[in-house]
Amino acid sequence: MKSTAAACPDTKFAIGGYSLGASVTDIAIGIRTYLGTGQTIPTELAPRVVAVIAFGNPLGLYGQTIKTASSTYGPKSLEFCNRGDTVCGGTGTGPGYGHLGYATDGSVDQAAAFIAKQYTAS
Repeated sequence: MKSTAAACPDTKFAIGGYSLGASVTDIAIGIRTYLGTGQTIPTELAPRVVAVIAFGNPLGLYGQTIKTASSTYGPKSLEFCNRGDTVCGGTGTGPGYGHLGYATDGSVDQAAAFIAKQYTAS
């Protein structure tokens, strides 16, 4: 992100991930997790991040969401935790749900629409 931001000063970013990739996203935006550590996005780039998306985020296992854990990125976030997805703390069961359902349950389309709305509003 740093090199792209430097080379393209008008670029805005949407970041996110699925499962462990959601944890990497958490770390990148400065949320401490039990799954590891790493570099965070520089503070000066935060305004250029228009959306943060997470699918099946293990952060949910600790009773947190990006919205509750980050005052900077929470308002720009959208998270999906399906019923039956034990990776993010989802409860219950049902066909088409769980940790593998995000690609086919409409979540990706919802995320894309959210990113487009956030981009337009920024």
